[in-house]
Amino acid sequence: MNAPVRASSLSPDPVAVPAAGPALPALLGKLELRWRLSLAIGLLLTAALAVAAMVAVHSARVAVEREVDTSLRSAQSSLALTLSLLEGRDDATIERALRDWVAGYSAARHLCVELDPGSARRCTGAMPYGVPQWFARDAEAGDEPAIRREIVLPGSARVLRVHLAADPRDELREAWTDLRSFLLLIAGLAFAVNLCAFLTISYGLRPLQALVRRMDRIGRGQEAASAEDAPRGGAPEVRVLSQGLTELARRVAQARDQVRDLHVRNLELQEEERGMVARELHDEIGQHVTAIEMEAIRIGRLAPQDQPQREARIQQLRKSIARIHHVSRRIVQRLRPPSIDRLGLVGALDGLFDRWREDHPEIALSVEIDPRCDALAESRALHLYRIAQESLTNVARHAGAQRAAVELRVERERELVLRVVDDGRGFDAATPSRTRGYGIDGMRERAEALRGRLEVQSRPGAGTRVQLRVPRLG
Repeated sequence: MNAPVRASSLSPDPVAVPAAGPALPALLGKLELRWRLSLAIGLLLTAALAVAAMVAVHSARVAVEREVDTSLRSAQSSLALTLSLLEGRDDATIERALRDWVAGYSAARHLCVELDPGSARRCTGAMPYGVPQWFARDAEAGDEPAIRREIVLPGSARVLRVHLAADPRDELREAWTDLRSFLLLIAGLAFAVNLCAFLTISYGLRPLQALVRRMDRIGRGQEAASAEDAPRGGAPEVRVLSQGLTELARRVAQARDQVRDLHVRNLELQEEERGMVARELHDEIGQHVTAIEMEAIRIGRLAPQDQPQREARIQQLRKSIARIHHVSRRIVQRLRPPSIDRLGLVGALDGLFDRWREDHPEIALSVEIDPRCDALAESRALHLYRIAQESLTNVARHAGAQRAAVELRVERERELVLRVVDDGRGFDAATPSRTRGYGIDGMRERAEALRGRLEVQSRPGAGTRVQLRVPRLG
């Protein structure tokens, strides 16, 4: 027996059937802003036009009903007055008078008046040409009850029948003509408003395409910061955007120059570190290794009985080996700071300050450190350590100072403050950094990495003050 076929197997694959829902948002997303605004304005004006049309149709209906009802009541009163005047007259006079009365209403615009009705006349005529059925159906007056009067001739007892009925066709034609003119005027005004809005928006947004192209060139580094290429005209907001883009281009170009300079400086620092290591190896370790080698040769040439001289040579060897250890440890500590996760920031800084005092005994260094600074995370503490190290390096190399002070404390329980102050020769802080080297720029980069703020205050002959403020984020 064959397995039953499930109904779902007969249905089309839902993946193969494109979803109609997201098609409209996707299409609108591809439209330019001016077209989307024009479409929105057009829909709004169309809705307003539809409301105006409904109000106008309702007004036309009320007007037609009022006109037709007034005409019907007027004819009814006129008929009653005519019949009252014909009382006592002979049959021929009555019939002639009624036919004249009906003939007088033959040209009435809102009534259908007939005497002895029985054949189809204008009361059953077609709707006037040009009036749409929907308007005639919505605006045509309600079914007014026809008025029928039977007049019995006194002489012959013959009965004459007068038929009065509403005939709104002429009124409908006039109402439709007025309504059509009104709707055409409103539609023309709506189109003109939408066109003016579209042209105004297009003019205001026209510079955006040039701004997009400029932004693309700026992103690829193909355009410098120049206000001459900024697009002219457009809305004030677009001009403000153009000015902002020009300023952005200037800052991007400046940032590229800074990154390029920092990259060059990093390469120079690498070469300096390599040169330092080479000098230390050659000048310090090299000469001590040579001294060790010479002492070893001299010891080897000593006679066995020269024990005092041998001891002196061995002591000299020990001093050279200790010096080598000191130099190598200094190189390692300079290239890589002590483990902050093991010693903490305070311990690492204490070691840095102790070594600095040993290397620069001619400068009096005072230190004040808040123990709460040890709560700083290791990755952030390393940047702060390097800033302190670079500040002291600048004091030793360039300041010519006699005293220096380092202060690290927590202020307002929200930020850490590092201050390095010296009484050296100072410099003009307004001088471009390229003429002074890149140490301060490197410290600023580290301060930005800490989301902090670095301030350098100095003037010739008045020393230098370096202050770093970073948020205490732990």
